[in-house]
Amino acid sequence: MKLLEKTLRWPADRFRVCQPLYYHDPGWVPSAQDLAAEVVVPNTLTSLSHARRLPDWASDSVAREYEPNRQIRFNPKPLYRLENVEVVGPSGFIKGPDGRFPLEQSWGSREVLETTLEYRKRRWGRPTVITEPVFHLGGLFAGNYFHWLHDILPRLFGVMAALPQNVRWLVPSPLLGFQAATLARLPLDKERFLPITDGCYRFATLYYSPYWGSGAFDVPEVTRWLAEKMSVAKNNGVPQPGQKKIYISRQRSARRKIVNQQEVESLLFQAGFEEVFAEQLDFNGQQALFSQARMVCGVHGAGLSNLFFCPPGAGCIELHGAPVRDAIQYWSIAEAAGLNYAVVAGRRQGSGHNDDDLVVDVAELAKAVHFMLSR
Repeated sequence: MKLLEKTLRWPADRFRVCQPLYYHDPGWVPSAQDLAAEVVVPNTLTSLSHARRLPDWASDSVAREYEPNRQIRFNPKPLYRLENVEVVGPSGFIKGPDGRFPLEQSWGSREVLETTLEYRKRRWGRPTVITEPVFHLGGLFAGNYFHWLHDILPRLFGVMAALPQNVRWLVPSPLLGFQAATLARLPLDKERFLPITDGCYRFATLYYSPYWGSGAFDVPEVTRWLAEKMSVAKNNGVPQPGQKKIYISRQRSARRKIVNQQEVESLLFQAGFEEVFAEQLDFNGQQALFSQARMVCGVHGAGLSNLFFCPPGAGCIELHGAPVRDAIQYWSIAEAAGLNYAVVAGRRQGSGHNDDDLVVDVAELAKAVHFMLSR
């Protein structure tokens, strides 16, 4: 089957007649704790609940959607030591000795887990055996800027002191520029990196600390830790107020563009905003720019992940399609980071999906800009 894949450059699932031989349903366990030889640290968080501030300003059509997510409880964030487990596929999915997968590595979603190749594929070939202790920094969508900052790096919160000195770091391969830059700031020794390849590893000892949940899962102490670790200028521990007004444009992106872009730009430019294409900046450039922000405005998208780096007290105006549904992660980041937050609801163009282009109500945006800048 692998020879057929390589020859035709088609994945095996193109050949339906072969799927029963190539795929199977290995099952899952609720948590990696079910596979753990030891719970090294039961919980690294100091609090398991948080009452969020509601948005400082919100369009009437979406204002009520935030209230149900105001009071949240966090899952404990433990550190597990696993023995003789495998890690398979380019995402680095953990598989226990009995073939089952921890559900928490897909944010607790059985549907997400069961539709991934790492879960369904029957064999990944002979495993490469690793005898040194390794910490797991792989995961779904680790190559995405938001998911890397939001889901992967926070696994290191509160666990460093409990890891052995000779630990290695299981990291994505190829290692993207922003991934390498963030790992260097932690700092992790790149000589200890173990790149994930599209195959199978078996670990004598694998350390795993899940940080999972929905977009609503942002713990203020973890958010502050990440911002501090990624910062270059410490300013004697005192955050400096920013002055820049940043508009993150998605007009060069494939989706979620603003249909009435000229109207939006005209309003924002008059208010002193500068247009930024986040995808054209490396990580260092993005972190440095947003660390100087007084106000950030942009359509719901990965560029708003840089809210992690804004100084406390800065503001964010998110342009979002109505209804917001469960896509509240940037409100969650902003609130946890101590930022002021506003949401302007626009009209989706197309199927109503969150990835549709957006018509922004310019009058609503003007109200939000005036309110936020007058604070």
